[in-house]
Amino acid sequence: MVPPSGPSAASLPASPPRETLATGGIRGHWWIALLALSIAARAVAAWNDPVLPRDGVLFLGLARSVSEGDFSPLLRNPQHPLYPIAAALIHPLAGAWDLAGVAVSVLAGGLTVVPVILVARRVAGPFAALLAGWVFAASRYPVATGAEAIADALEGLLFAWAAHAGARALRLGETAGGKSDAALGPAGAFSPPASSRAPRSWLARRG
Repeated sequence: MVPPSGPSAASLPASPPRETLATGGIRGHWWIALLALSIAARAVAAWNDPVLPRDGVLFLGLARSVSEGDFSPLLRNPQHPLYPIAAALIHPLAGAWDLAGVAVSVLAGGLTVVPVILVARRVAGPFAALLAGWVFAASRYPVATGAEAIADALEGLLFAWAAHAGARALRLGETAGGKSDAALGPAGAFSPPASSRAPRSWLARRG
């Protein structure tokens, strides 16, 4: 009987464990603690400083127009429309426009800790990821930004997820076998990523 051609299952690189892909290899209680701290810190900051900033008045005015079915002010404004739309969607639950705007920022700013941890885990390992998570969750300026009725926290969340998607697309922090370079210590953490090594081996096979 002729054995099947092609690489055997034993020769194929092992896939990263599902836990590593989903949680960055960090235990669930750390995720819960960091998320709770990140959201709570921003909620407390918003409670202690309820003054609506000037930009917040503009954004919430756009949100009010959206809720009334008038999108023309939103389309004429140079700012990104996602924050006013989110505030308009949350307003029926919040009951007040300032609370709706703050709620969007608190949730967006608090949830940004997730991609921050994932990017740090991919580049520098679990300890650095936890440290980055604690710093981001409780630092003064990220907390202050996530406690105001402005679009910055939501934009930061989208930027952080874009950075994570880019790091995954470039396979930063991975060896050719799919393991994290950060797990190999300083030499692995600062070695060229798999994305920069793979094309050379592919060209060698083509040659």
